[in-house]
Amino acid sequence: MPSKKPRSWGTQTILLEFAGQQYFFSGLTTSQKQRLDKRFSCVISDRATRQVFTTAMECGHIPSEDPRKYSVNDFYTPQSRYRADGLDLEGYGFRATIDLSPAAECQLLTGDEHQAVTPIIFENYLRVLAAYAALMQGGVFLHSAGIVFGGKAYLFLGRSGAGKSTLSRLALDSGCTILSDDANIVLALDNGGFQAGPVPFAGELGQVNTHFDTICPVAGIYWLEQSREASVSQIKPSLQTARILSCCPVVNIDPFRLPQMLNNVHSLQQAVPLQVLHFRRDQPFSVIRHLLEN
Repeated sequence: MPSKKPRSWGTQTILLEFAGQQYFFSGLTTSQKQRLDKRFSCVISDRATRQVFTTAMECGHIPSEDPRKYSVNDFYTPQSRYRADGLDLEGYGFRATIDLSPAAECQLLTGDEHQAVTPIIFENYLRVLAAYAALMQGGVFLHSAGIVFGGKAYLFLGRSGAGKSTLSRLALDSGCTILSDDANIVLALDNGGFQAGPVPFAGELGQVNTHFDTICPVAGIYWLEQSREASVSQIKPSLQTARILSCCPVVNIDPFRLPQMLNNVHSLQQAVPLQVLHFRRDQPFSVIRHLLEN
């Protein structure tokens, strides 16, 4: 028998806005909307002004898969199939089509009403949308920690376990604002600089920032390295490019968007070169802050 045509879960909608971008979701049930309203309360908007992506939430059959199918180096990683006009995503419990044409009409297909709005599906999908929205606006979506002090944003990149959440916790305890200890959106400014704003994605710290109207100029980007003493060192441009690209999930392996991705990364490097921050995990953040501000 032919499979049933996907249908909307319900008639409810939600509009999310963060880092200067908007995301509209339709086809929600009342229960789904209530859960998303609670989870994303800080970034809900009631007025569409610069909508980037529209997503239809659909109900349909999803084949049962072994979760290990979506594991890369022991990390959950949805599979992507790239096209000239967009991409298809497949993960545990969902299938999605992301349209990168001017219409930007997308579909998120799930088979379970409750599971559709859980972090493993909804947030992972939203992260991919945010990554492409940033790309289309001359910016990048960085797997990084974002810390604000002195009215400026500082981004910290590194391998898993490098200390992004640890550094964020030290900064938070010292009174700094944390944009996110897991992912940040960096967007280009007309003056050639870049800015970063809060996003509803968090790592070990959880969502500690509830002021989503704070946008700050990016003053520094650092690759984290463990060391006995705090210091900053320079690295050659080619290594800067490679390390920044390694922290741009999904988009960094999209063959159709790689030229634009490289252009955005090079512009970011020219405005704010990537440097290496050598630090000790138990170091007072005041020492690190003084080093970066002077």
